[in-house]
Amino acid sequence: MALRAVLAGRVVLVTGGASGIGAETCLQLARAGAIVAVWDVQLGPAQALVRRIAAEGGTAHAWAVDVSDRDAVRRAAAALRRKLGTDVFVLVNNAGIVSGARLLDLRPGQIERTMGVNVLAHFWTLQEFLPAMLGSVADGQQQQGGHIVTVASTMSFSAASGLSDYVASKHAVWGMHECLRLELAQLHAQGHARIGSACAPSCHSLLTAWQS
Repeated sequence: MALRAVLAGRVVLVTGGASGIGAETCLQLARAGAIVAVWDVQLGPAQALVRRIAAEGGTAHAWAVDVSDRDAVRRAAAALRRKLGTDVFVLVNNAGIVSGARLLDLRPGQIERTMGVNVLAHFWTLQEFLPAMLGSVADGQQQQGGHIVTVASTMSFSAASGLSDYVASKHAVWGMHECLRLELAQLHAQGHARIGSACAPSCHSLLTAWQS
């Protein structure tokens, strides 16, 4: 199914959306007619991306959000709903960081930051936006529907020297994603909140995961 047929006028949230794969994903989604919410810890680049999308005729909004901070996610989600008057239809959990240090050289703050952005942020955003996608599944009520894209990594299934915190975080987030898949199956909610994952380092992989 063409992206535009599904996304036109609907809100898509991309975390870590101001640069790299996240920014390119935002551009492609805006070109498909989505209203793109760009969440990034750096507001300036996020706003610059919003201006670029607007120049191309698309619609996007930027928020400065530290997605590792549960309260910050809640505040930004509330601000998004107030501004856009609706909830998120597609959540792309893309934000991620790499410290690149050997285990014995890692400082506690680096480890905590990696786990906060690469793992805990997924829990905070899912708990915030998944309920609206599911609606009242247990009661058989009408659901909004939606889709979750979890950005993992080839490191979710392997290891590398100097990446112990990053590899651990990606193993963790893959496990979380698979548990969510099972929980949705138990709720008979797969058709309402679909989930996909992307491991290849490209915008194309994210869009393919969204359509799967």
